[in-house]
Amino acid sequence: MSKISDALKAAEQKHEIKEVEWALARSDFETIHQMEVKAAAGWAGSCKRTKPRDYADWLASFIISGGEITHVYDYKMPCDSWLIAQVAFTVTPLHGSSSKQIIVPSGIEVEIGDAGHNNIYWFDGPHASGGWVPLYTDISAILEKE
Repeated sequence: MSKISDALKAAEQKHEIKEVEWALARSDFETIHQMEVKAAAGWAGSCKRTKPRDYADWLASFIISGGEITHVYDYKMPCDSWLIAQVAFTVTPLHGSSSKQIIVPSGIEVEIGDAGHNNIYWFDGPHASGGWVPLYTDISAILEKE
């Protein structure tokens, strides 16, 4: 074989190895995702879906106590990923699009080990865990009426 042929073959083999490594990594991510979702199913029943008013109430309290909005969006609050705690539970980590935004009313105990990408909004304080305090158009409209 010529030096060029050898180089081409080596490049193709290297590419194939990277493709296999990437496929294995994707498989690992999917496995981890499925494990996270299964674990969260245990605590998700401790919550109900949040209404925009719930978050607006928390956000107003947070702002009055000196908290700041971190992100502003030009669309309504996506309620499908927002929950409000009803009873005590322990949060398990969720990541990416599986993550949840959880409002915790005063008097409800929620424990956090590793929250993953979940954000927790505590009425006690009030304070936020996770570093993301968004403002949506419908929340802004609610707060402007007050």
